[in-house]
Amino acid sequence: CGMVNVIHDFRQLMRQMKKLPSFTRSSDRRRLVEDIMKNGAAETDQNKIKFLQSRLHSYAVMSASINELKYLRGLDTGEKLDPREKIRATAGRVGLSVPRFADEPLPATTQS
Repeated sequence: CGMVNVIHDFRQLMRQMKKLPSFTRSSDRRRLVEDIMKNGAAETDQNKIKFLQSRLHSYAVMSASINELKYLRGLDTGEKLDPREKIRATAGRVGLSVPRFADEPLPATTQS
């Protein structure tokens, strides 16, 4: 069970690191993490193994949290919005409403 968690955390960490702009297949960060994993695999002291597993898990969670914060900050600032949503959000901030765009369907009308 412990080894499964270690592999899961390692893979999660590598996925998060791939999202970094400075990450390449030969990057120093990737080699550092891989070296730590290889050195930890040879460890026999159970206390040291638990410490390394805990450290890997903490780092993987922190990395995922940082990427999530970046994504949410992008949504908050409008960087992740499409141009139409940016227009609607900007207009809404100043109290205006944007008419429908030409390629959007007409709103449904009710006949009485």
